[in-house]
Amino acid sequence: MQKHCGKIAIATTFLKMNRLCRHVWLVGWIVVWCIPQSIVAINTTPIDSCIDNLTQSYYKQYRECTGDTTNVPVPALLKWKQALDSWAASPEYQHALALYKKENTQDTLKISRCALVVWKKNYDDQMERARSKFVQDSIAKGIQRADSLEIVADIARNGSSPYDWMALPFGVMNRTVVYVLMRQNAHFITTSDTLLTVLNHDDSSAITHISYLFRLDGRMHGYVLRGAEGSADSLDRFIRVAALGIAHELEKKIQRAPKIQRVGFFDITDSTFVPLAQWSDSMHTAKVGVIIQKPYRYIPIAYVNNTLLTPKTILRTK
Repeated sequence: MQKHCGKIAIATTFLKMNRLCRHVWLVGWIVVWCIPQSIVAINTTPIDSCIDNLTQSYYKQYRECTGDTTNVPVPALLKWKQALDSWAASPEYQHALALYKKENTQDTLKISRCALVVWKKNYDDQMERARSKFVQDSIAKGIQRADSLEIVADIARNGSSPYDWMALPFGVMNRTVVYVLMRQNAHFITTSDTLLTVLNHDDSSAITHISYLFRLDGRMHGYVLRGAEGSADSLDRFIRVAALGIAHELEKKIQRAPKIQRVGFFDITDSTFVPLAQWSDSMHTAKVGVIIQKPYRYIPIAYVNNTLLTPKTILRTK
C-alpha cells in the first residue's frame, strides 16, 4: 500500500511538471486512464509511458481525420482533439450523421468520427464546387443581374400544369430553374447544360434526388424523381414501398393513378424500367417504377416529360 501511495505521489508531481498536463482536459484522461494502470502494473506501465501512448493514439486519430502526417505541436494536437470531441457532442454532428445516412442508405455499419469528418469535408467541398460553378455561370450568363420580373415572366409565359414539379412549368429556361433553386438554397449534385440534379431534404418523402432535364436550347422538357437504391433482397423491404411513395407524391399533383401494378422480382431485368403506375394526357407522360442500375442495384424512379418539348421535337426558342 505504501508503494502504491508513493507511486500516486510521484504521478501527482509528474502531472504538475509535465507540460502536457497544463491542459486540464488531458489531465482528466490521465487521471481516469493512466494513474489506475500505473497502480495496477507499477513495473510495466509507468505513467509517463501511458501518457506517451495516449498522445500517440491522438496523433494516429489526427492523421486519419486530416491526412496531415506532420508532427504538429502537442498543444495544437490537444486543441484539435478537444474540438473533435466537442463537435461529436454537438447538433452539427447529428446533422452530418443524418446527412451521411441519407446519402448512404445501404451502409449499415457505424461510421467512425474520423470517417464522418472526411466524408463531411468531401461533401462540403463538392457542394461548394457546385455552388461556385453556378455563381460563375450566373455571372457569365447575366443571371445575377437578371430582374426577378424576367424570371416570373418566363414561368408565366410557359403556363402551369398538374405535372409541374416545385411550381416550375415545362419549357422554362435553364437559368430560371437555377435561379429558383438557388433562392431555395438547394444542394446541387450534378450540373451540366442538359441535366441538373439536387438533393431532396424532405425526410418525410420517399424522393431522395430530383433531376431536371433540358434540351440543347436550354428549355426544360422533363424531370426525374429518384428514391434510395437497394440490393436485390431489398425489393420487398423498401424499394417497392419507396416506388409507391413516389407514385403517391405524383397522385397528389396529377390525380389518382388509373392502375397500380405489382412489380415482382422476376419482372425486373437488367437496365429495364418496369412501370408500377402511369399517367398521360395530350402533352404529358409520367411513369413510376423500378429499374436496375449497376449489378443488382434496384432504384425506385419516376420519369415525367412534356411530350411536345422532348429533344426530338425542334421548336423555336421564345
